[in-house]
Amino acid sequence: MSDSLHHSSVSITARSLLFRAAVLLTVALYGPAILIVFVHKRAGRRVVLSMLKTVFALLRSICGVNYVVRGRERLPDVPVLLAPNHQSACDALLLSVIVAPSVVIMKSELLRKFLMGWILISLGHVPVERQGDTRALARMVQNSKQRIAEGDSIIIFPEGTRLAPTDAVAYKAGVAVLYKELKVPCVPVAVNSGYFWPTSNWRLYPGTIVIEFLEPMSPDLSQEQFLKQLRQRIDGAAQDLAPAD
Repeated sequence: MSDSLHHSSVSITARSLLFRAAVLLTVALYGPAILIVFVHKRAGRRVVLSMLKTVFALLRSICGVNYVVRGRERLPDVPVLLAPNHQSACDALLLSVIVAPSVVIMKSELLRKFLMGWILISLGHVPVERQGDTRALARMVQNSKQRIAEGDSIIIFPEGTRLAPTDAVAYKAGVAVLYKELKVPCVPVAVNSGYFWPTSNWRLYPGTIVIEFLEPMSPDLSQEQFLKQLRQRIDGAAQDLAPAD
């Protein structure tokens, strides 16, 4: 390894460690204020939004990871169903900052973690069983309809899990069920976060994360057509967002 590459690797490691330490400190400082969510959801959401903005400011200043938003004009002025690809732990956090108010369809295991679970539920996030039956999907739909009625957009990751940028899995049924049942615009989203905040590596690499909102899906597609077109749109846009070597 050349000296320049070695020093670059050491710098990335040091900056990544510093960022994670700064995030822990930030969460500790905001933690008491977040507890207001148990008595006032909107106030709790404002605190969480402020904390997330602080985290992304730290990410930019410490690790050199910025983000840009494209296609914001494609977002209708009503609550929507957002369907992004999922490459990084930061995806849901970024979208929650960009599209507010919004809630995330998340695996129910997260909501079983004592205080964290109570906070996530109080913030309005929607649990779903990864291997759930029709009753689990029905509960997800019911909860999502309630959030839409309250003015929240819904964020659901069609892949159901984080993947490296070059990996692929079949889309889960949940996104198609919500597309059919919610009767709101479904906006595909392409991200390239996995190149800078990888899911399989704790190091953070400098660069610019792109979040691109695509044209809303046609509202009258069959489930098969919807899933096929959604995948084509997201995959095509995500490939175009891959940074140059």
